Amino acid sequence: MEQRTGGLSLRTRMALLGVVAIVALVVIGVLVRLAYVDVATSTKAVQNATVDQRDAAIEGLAGVARRMAVALTVAGVAALALVASSFVLLRRWVLEPLDDLRRQLRGVARLGHREQVIVPSGPPELRAVGTDAESMRRALLAETDAARAADEGLEQESPVVAALRADLATVSDPIAAGLEVHGRVEAAHGVLAGDWWGALPLDDDRTALLLLDVAGHGELAGLVLQRLRSVMTVALRSGVDPGTALTRGAASFRDAADGRFATALVAVVDPAAGTVSWANAGHPAGWLLPSGACDRRTPLAPTGPLLSSLGGSWVTETAPFTAGDVVLVWSDGLVEARDADREMSDDDLARIVSGIPTREPRELVARVLADVRAQSPDWRRDDVTLVALRRVG
Repeated sequence: MEQRTGGLSLRTRMALLGVVAIVALVVIGVLVRLAYVDVATSTKAVQNATVDQRDAAIEGLAGVARRMAVALTVAGVAALALVASSFVLLRRWVLEPLDDLRRQLRGVARLGHREQVIVPSGPPELRAVGTDAESMRRALLAETDAARAADEGLEQESPVVAALRADLATVSDPIAAGLEVHGRVEAAHGVLAGDWWGALPLDDDRTALLLLDVAGHGELAGLVLQRLRSVMTVALRSGVDPGTALTRGAASFRDAADGRFATALVAVVDPAAGTVSWANAGHPAGWLLPSGACDRRTPLAPTGPLLSSLGGSWVTETAPFTAGDVVLVWSDGLVEARDADREMSDDDLARIVSGIPTREPRELVARVLADVRAQSPDWRRDDVTLVALRRVG
């Protein structure tokens, strides 16, 4: 749906209509006044003139009457045109955006259509109402998802699941030096996902961003995820680079008997040096988004294989990371969230991100997830994780 915008507020537009109406009425009044003065002057001349002069004055009076009739006709047409144009503008500026918002709200209210994004339109006041309605829709959708996850969690009823969930819980907005961070994990089944992300404070005000995705779901995937997270967290806090942290994470799979594997992306932000270093173990690339550039992105591309019992080696890459730059990373559940025939391409996701005017992490994550979900009939195929990290100083 194309978003319609207006530069003037509703109050300003109605005030302009009022000013135009007043000006039109003043012009009509002046025309009538001038015509009346002409008629009065001609009538007085008729009364005081001789017969010949009276005939000429009568002819002049008839001309004045004709001009007065024309002026009144023009004034009447102008008044009708003003009323018609006021109605057209009122409909275009207010009634049509209001009807559009009403249609969207009724669409979202239908069962099974809550993923439909509400697109605000019209003057600023109506756009503000539409934005509030979209925020309410997201909150209702989140509560619905939480209720569904709780129901599925009851089916998994187990103290182990509850303990794993508590241990793997991630703060949505962790505190990090010089950074704003926000992320969300949407579990495909129950309350325990095979995805995990975290922002780890390191020495010298550095921060490590981890995104892990273990194959599978449920408590077994959670156990592998817990072990992998612990190994890599210890490695990073010991001062190793992202590539070495992945090497140590892969070592934790050597004794695994179930043949599981995982993808992982590790990025270390150093505000003092103005850099971000990353290593990627077969994970979706993620992007480094420069400040103020909606159409440019640097992929955080894989630098080695998946994490598995086969081992491997990983290279650490480095790029500049200045104030306003954003690291946006996700799990494969986000780009697989279409249907069996078509997954979301990088270009599809780039169009969604470039259409979002803000780079504030919380709003960026919420808008991307809402837009992708609106286009994805098979949203629950896999765990979905999305994290945004922005440098603010």
